[in-house]
Parts: sequence; structure tokens; C-alpha cells
Amino acid sequence: MSKHINFSHLFSETNKKLQDFILNKKNQPSILLKHSKFEENGWYVKHIGQKSSARNFVYFSKPEFKPKISKRNNANPIPAPLPDEMRLSEPFNSFAKALLISLNESNPTVANHIRIVPLKYLEGVLVKTHGNSNPIRISKEILDTVVNLFRKNFSEESAYSYTSQLLLIYKHMIEQAIITAPIIWKVPLKPKQKRRTRVGKKFDEERAKKLPSPAGIYALAEIFNSHTENRAAIFCSSICALMLCAPDRASEALLAPVDLVAPDWTDPESGEVGTGLRWFPSKGAPPLVKTVPPSMRNIALKAVGKIKELSAPARKIAVWYEENPTNIYLPSQLEHLRKKTRLTEIELFSVLFGTPKQQISPSERDRALKWLRRNNIQSINPSNKIKAFKFKLVEEAVLKLLPIDFPLMDASSNMKYSEALCIARVSEFRSKLPFSCIFSNIPFSTLSMALKSRGKNMSIFERFNYRDEDGAFIEMTSHQFRHYLDTLVRHSSGITEENIAQWAGRKSISQNITYNHQSDRDVITKLRDALGDPTKAFGPFGDISKRNFITRDEFASLKIITAHTTENGFCIHDYTQSPCEHHNNCTSCEDHVCIKGDIRAENNIRASYKELLILQDDARKAFSTDVLGSAEWFIYQSHQIQRMKELITLLDDPDVPVGSVIQISPTPFLTGIIREKETQNLTEKKQIEFSSLDDLRHLLSAPTRESYDD
Repeated sequence: MSKHINFSHLFSETNKKLQDFILNKKNQPSILLKHSKFEENGWYVKHIGQKSSARNFVYFSKPEFKPKISKRNNANPIPAPLPDEMRLSEPFNSFAKALLISLNESNPTVANHIRIVPLKYLEGVLVKTHGNSNPIRISKEILDTVVNLFRKNFSEESAYSYTSQLLLIYKHMIEQAIITAPIIWKVPLKPKQKRRTRVGKKFDEERAKKLPSPAGIYALAEIFNSHTENRAAIFCSSICALMLCAPDRASEALLAPVDLVAPDWTDPESGEVGTGLRWFPSKGAPPLVKTVPPSMRNIALKAVGKIKELSAPARKIAVWYEENPTNIYLPSQLEHLRKKTRLTEIELFSVLFGTPKQQISPSERDRALKWLRRNNIQSINPSNKIKAFKFKLVEEAVLKLLPIDFPLMDASSNMKYSEALCIARVSEFRSKLPFSCIFSNIPFSTLSMALKSRGKNMSIFERFNYRDEDGAFIEMTSHQFRHYLDTLVRHSSGITEENIAQWAGRKSISQNITYNHQSDRDVITKLRDALGDPTKAFGPFGDISKRNFITRDEFASLKIITAHTTENGFCIHDYTQSPCEHHNNCTSCEDHVCIKGDIRAENNIRASYKELLILQDDARKAFSTDVLGSAEWFIYQSHQIQRMKELITLLDDPDVPVGSVIQISPTPFLTGIIREKETQNLTEKKQIEFSSLDDLRHLLSAPTRESYDD
């Protein structure tokens, strides 16, 4: 008799687990709720790594909701108003909040604004499909519908990013047993393929988008070396100069310590003096000192000096509030006002902006009164012509404006505001007279708006009339400098992929490819430069100059016409002259080279070497059972192993400098095999024979397997 499944009971049990899950996370402390309550529909998350003011909050809203960015005080951040019709419906709203908290424990991220997007779309699809938003009813059809919406509404790259988060969410729900009918769901989207071909118009256009224009670099250099008093121009050009000294992210530069300059170092060969910069990478790599080459040392010191001078008043205020957390900061010339219980409008202006005044202009008066209204401070004598305000209320309002986690600015490095390089008085970049008693960190928006005009906000390029070749004002992004420096450093053949990843503060060398805008033409140039130079190339490729009777440059231009990447290096065969004679056998080809320091190729070579050793073991086992059909393969593998071993020996040789181009001569055995293949229709193929089993065993036991450690 068949068993009956009580689906009603299953639904009820899963629903109870969902309610328990929500209740548990609601009452559990979480860094996501440090400045927010579970019941709120806008959570403040800037403290866990959001660099843009637009991402200070995560909203539990419909996808259509576009929050308005409004000015808010630092101590009491207020989310944008969320209309009732834009809120996620229950029970999904509470589930989404609990899930974010739970995921932050197992898979923490600073990009909660990305993680919440799939949840917003899931709620909408559930309501449309089932008439309610109960998440336990999520199915394959629901998930696929959400992915189709991603395809429709977002770019290929963003759609895959959101789909990856959707998969993470679904797997976590299965782990928590809050899915009625769990299945194995395969993501129907594939990641965007990295562009392999690095030549042509399309590649050049893509590279141009990610790299700063030469005109922009020159414009920044002129602004950096000018005597401008524009504080935004001073700060922006100096930060950009620092990011050209070492490949730093803007978020890292904005969280740099005031003592970021490390002790100088001296090049033992040239005697030149370089320096270093202390950084805290934001992609998982440990803190490090990034080397600044001697040619950029003075620029780095000048840039740091300019920012230090600009931010010194703010650090002085920060030190005051660390030592006097209950008293407003007043400059020495205004200390006498601390004894007063009432302030006139003129005295109020002096307290806020640090300038002793006998009288103030109408615009200055309006600025002071506007601040009072924003902070709900009323006059104690509103009917009088000369109004007065309580000093205590003004002081309390100013203290409320201290940064939310003061005195700590960066929790990951335990850096205080008084120890930070990039802090400023409020309105430092918007007014000639900033507030003298209030400060904050310099947000990412200050840098981005200085590099690109937006609406009424003029960039420094527009302010100083710097234009591109097409006549438009120059525009940049902060991340272009990182792409630019990363690509530029690849032209130095002495730097490996591991060096680049470490220098850039990346956790893995796999992240390098995103920043590599070196074209195939650049690789060809590097190969041509190495041709005939025994210090840069080994094997026939390096000895070729001993056998030619023309200049090296002339020979290089004839020898290396084209190049493309292979699994183990680069192929320089000219296909206009003849087709490939070594298909899938690049290691045996004289037109194949590899570059020491190319981690991708080196890893493939070592993996192939290991695999060949394993295949030889398999061949030995086959012969031990009198199966002789693999004998020809064994001979082929023996030659391949020998060539791989020679190649790895050169790669591991400390006397072979990084960046060397290595080429192994073709073996007579393999050359003969190829020629035999070409003429197999004309002559009878000769079979390899063994006179006895002992001969075969001798051949099989001759090469000893060697272990290779990664």
C-alpha cells in the first residue's frame, strides 16, 4: 500500500520554522542593527563599508522605490521616507530582514545594497504568482522568473551578480529548512566572458573607457602643481597623485592614516631613494606598505603634505572632542564666549564659523539662522529686534553633529578621526568659510564630484576650463587610476602577476585580469624586445643573435609578426606562411615560448607535468597486465615529461630573471613523428617493436617518477 504525504502538515511545519527563524534573528544582536531597529524599513549600514552616500541605507522596499538623498546630521542618520505602498509585504518583509542578519554571520559583505535586490524581486514574483509573499513557497519557477527579470532590467554583468546572490539566498533557506519543497537549482546564467582577444577597435574602445585620458592626467598634474586656493582642487589633485604613486582604491585612500608615509628606502644598485605608503586593502588582503619608486617619491610626499595641511584644522577639532566630549570647540580668540549663557546673532555666527565679528552681512545672518532652524533652536526673545539664543542649546546641537561612531573613524583598523588623513571641517569644500566647530570624514562623493561635473556641481576640470580632444570638459573616475597604473606596470618585464596582486592589495591573482588592459600588441613588443637577448630569453630564442647576419631589430620584425596566448605561454607562429604543424602539442614546437612570471601559464605547465606523471603510472599498470597497446603513448609521454621538466627547471632557476622569454628546442623524436604523419599516405608506417617483455619492462621502469610540490 502506498504512503500518503500530508502536505498540509509539511506546510505548517515549515511555516513554524520560518516564524522561529525570524524571531531568533530579530532578538539577536547584529552589526547591521548597530544604528537601526529591526522594525525599521531603512537600515543604516555606512559603518560596515559603504563609501557612497547613496548607499548609507538599505531599504526593504519594492524595486521601483528610489530614495531621495537628503542632508541629515551625522549622529542621527535618518532614512528617506518610505511610502506604505512601496514597502515589502509581510511575512516577506520580516523574513528579508532576518535573512540579511543571518547571511551577514555566514557570508558577511559590505555590499548589502546588492544582496537585497534579489529579495525585492522575489517578493514581487511571489505576490504575483501566489497572491501572498510567504517565502516558504519559493520554487524553481519563482527563481527562474526572477532571473528573467534580472536579464530584462540589468546589464549582463549585474544580472549575473544578482543571480549569484539569489543562489546564495536560496541555499541558505534550504540550510535553515524554511523551504517547503527544496530542489537543486542550477543558475541559468553564465558569468560574462572575459575578453580574450586584445586587439582591434572594440578592445581599444573598452580600454579607453577604463583608463584616464592623457589630457586628464596632464590637467591633474597642472592643477596639482598650481598655487590654487580652491580646497576641492587641492584635495582632489593630491589624492589622485597618491593613487598614481601606488595602485590604491579611492576607499582606501580616503581611510588612510595621517602617518601613511613609511620610512625611506635606498636602491642598492642606483643609490636612489624611494619611500612607501601604509595601506589597509579593502578586498581581503592584509595591511601592507606599498613601495613608491624613487621617481615618484617627491610627488607622494608633496601630495601627503598638501592633504595634511588641508585637514589639520579638522584634526585639531577632533582632538578637542576626544579630550572634551561634553564641550563645544572654540578657538582661543573666542574662549570668552564659553562663559556666556546667551549668544547674539553675531556671537552665534562667530561660534559656528570661528571668526570674531563686530557685525555680519545679511547673507551671513541668513546662514546662521538657517543652521538654527535645521537644528530646531528657537530664540529666547523672538519679539525683540536683537535676538538671543541659549549657549547650552547651541552647544548640545553641535555635539549631536559629531560623527556617529566618534572617536572611531575606521573600525577595521581602529583608526580615530584624530589619526586620519582625510577629514575636513563641515562645508570645507563648499564655502570659503567652513564651520569651525564641526568636522567629518571626507566622503567619496567629494572626490567623484571633483572629477566629473554633475548638474550644478562643477568639476575641477570645468572650473579651470580643461577640455578633452572633442571639446567637452574632461571627466574621470577614481578607479581609472588603478586600471591605468596596473596596466602601466605590466610594461615592466621584471614584475610578476603575484607582485602585481600584492602591490595592488588583492587577495588573489585571479583579480588581476579585470585590471589588465595590456593589448596583444604590447605582448608582441615584449617578445620582440627579448629576441636575441640572452639576459631576457633562454633556448634558441635567446641564442638566435649568434646565427644571424642582420641587425637584431630587422630580424625581430621578420621573426615575430604575430602572437597569441596558449595554455602554456605564447605562440609566435606566422599563420600567413603555413598552418600549425603541432596542433595540441605546443610544448614540442619551436614557435612556442613562455615568459617567466606568467602565473597562469606556469600553473598550467606544472599541472600538465603532474598529469603526465600520473598517465605514466597508468601506462605502467596497463603493461603489467600484458596490455601493450599503450607503448607508443608511453614513449610520447616520456619525451613530454622530459621537456616539461626542462621548462620547469628554467622557471625555478633563480639565475633566470623574472620576465625572461623561454623557448625549448624541438626534439628529433617529435620532429620525426610529425614528418612521419605528413607522409603516412605515401609510405608504410613503421611500428615500434619489442623483442621481449623484458625490453618493454626495462623501458617502462627506466624513467623514475618524481614528485612535484606546488
